[in-house]
Amino acid sequence: MASARRHRVGFHNLKPLSLTENSDSSSGTYYIQPTPEKKSKRCPNLCTMFWIFLVFCVIFVLGGFVGYYLREATSEEHGDSASDGPRQTDHFAGRKNPLWLDRETTLTVHENTMYGITGESIAKNLRHLPGYANTMSGGEWDKLSALKVKVMLEKLRFDHVELHQHQVALSFPDPKNPNKIQRLNSQGEIMEEISLVQKRATPQSGGENVTDKIWEHDLYPDPYVAFSGTGSVKGPLVYGHYGRVQDIAMLHRRKINTTNAVFLVRLGEIPVEDKISYIKEAGAKAVLFYWDPVDTFANSTKSGYSHIPYASIDSQIFNEEEHILAQTVSMETAEVLLRDQVGSQVPSSWSGGLNVTYRLGNKVGKPFVQLTVTNKIEKKFIYNVVATIHGSIEPDRYVYIGAPRTSFPDVAMETKLSTAMLISTGQALHDSLSLTSVHWVPRRTIKLCSWGGAEFSDLGMKLYLQKRKNVLLSKAVVYLDLGQPVRGNQTLNVTAAPSQQALIYAAATRVPDAVKNQLTLYRVWSEWEKLSTGMPTPSLSYYPTEDRTYPMFDTLGVSSISYQYAPTHNFHFVSKS
Repeated sequence: MASARRHRVGFHNLKPLSLTENSDSSSGTYYIQPTPEKKSKRCPNLCTMFWIFLVFCVIFVLGGFVGYYLREATSEEHGDSASDGPRQTDHFAGRKNPLWLDRETTLTVHENTMYGITGESIAKNLRHLPGYANTMSGGEWDKLSALKVKVMLEKLRFDHVELHQHQVALSFPDPKNPNKIQRLNSQGEIMEEISLVQKRATPQSGGENVTDKIWEHDLYPDPYVAFSGTGSVKGPLVYGHYGRVQDIAMLHRRKINTTNAVFLVRLGEIPVEDKISYIKEAGAKAVLFYWDPVDTFANSTKSGYSHIPYASIDSQIFNEEEHILAQTVSMETAEVLLRDQVGSQVPSSWSGGLNVTYRLGNKVGKPFVQLTVTNKIEKKFIYNVVATIHGSIEPDRYVYIGAPRTSFPDVAMETKLSTAMLISTGQALHDSLSLTSVHWVPRRTIKLCSWGGAEFSDLGMKLYLQKRKNVLLSKAVVYLDLGQPVRGNQTLNVTAAPSQQALIYAAATRVPDAVKNQLTLYRVWSEWEKLSTGMPTPSLSYYPTEDRTYPMFDTLGVSSISYQYAPTHNFHFVSKS
């Protein structure tokens, strides 16, 4: 210590350090010793003033950065939209916020929150949501449901509830000039025009597929691909499997001419915009999307067989002039198109569940399909609702729980259910906060988010993240997705980062199964995994890019968890694209 004090010098006397080896070569130890001091010939006062000036400049720049991030944080906390409204009172201020809770108390809070989310509360919240049939963004449902969710969350006395409004350009089909698909013969003459009007099975029709008024243009748009290119093209049909890079490469190895072709590809595996990009690079003019029976569990019925899905290209990379034409078709239509297909059979791994021989397509290049797309761009408002519960120990670390509030027509009920579950989660958290015997406040800040623009490639969430990216890069901890959580009652499918696996397993061992409530969720999950794959422990899926958690992970690198109850292991949603 004395030696250290002897070598302390001022800024103007700092000298370079040299390394000298210990005289004991066996030790291999090095010591840092100062080089011999030399008297400076420069004016000490001038050097001191220079160093002080340099330090002052560094502090000034650092202060500028700190001020910037404090401003961003303030904007994030209080809301930066005129529609956010004033910050509400902290209703739980003055309560005990212990730095730690014993295990028994923590388990009590967990159980109260878990059992507070009941089927009865979800059903009640579902009935309170507006009854409009059209749940798409930019319509009456979007605005009224956002206001209703805001009011319901405000009644829970959270620290503050914000309503964010965004004006965006959205893509819709033209009801006066609908999209068309026409089958052509080798001379280019129209053989058949394929209907793109959605059909539904109704009890009055004895289960037969009929056009129902609920699908008319005044309630729902016809199925389409949002942000597709527009125009009319015709060309030979080529079956392209999933439209991936390796699929296009296989077609070229088989000497299939893809120039000016119309592709028929299956949904799933990769995002729609990626399929379109790869198919465009192959020289094609258009693409038709469909769900193959082997990729989904919900289409074995006759009504599912004729169902036409909806899809969307990412609006943030939209450029109508750069995109080729795109349209969705039903399994029924895909089967009709493939039945008349010529050329060599597809590889065995490309075959699907349609009752037809899958063939690659016509090598001759004669017209076979004509597609006309007349979608139009409209300016609309979309809305996000964000409720906040401030943490007691790490208030600047955010745990997000989110659910889509808007959707395409074919998953309207699932979207309303997700919104009802989000509200029920907020009610359960509020009840835990109100327990006077526990005095619990979450360690970290919790944010409940109801997203608008969800059907348009999660547009509402992406706008929220873009506006707060600099702050959330350091503050966001995890995102729990409540989108479409129930598709069956037999097993659990979880999408998460590998680092979350132990946490998910631990949580599943504490939760009773919804059907076999005498067993834990983990036990039932493990049994289904062993039955379907032979593996002794459940497996997780890791971030498919079409998953709803993708924006949070892709934009911020935040760990995200998405889960669904399903009838069997491994499945795809009808609505996913």
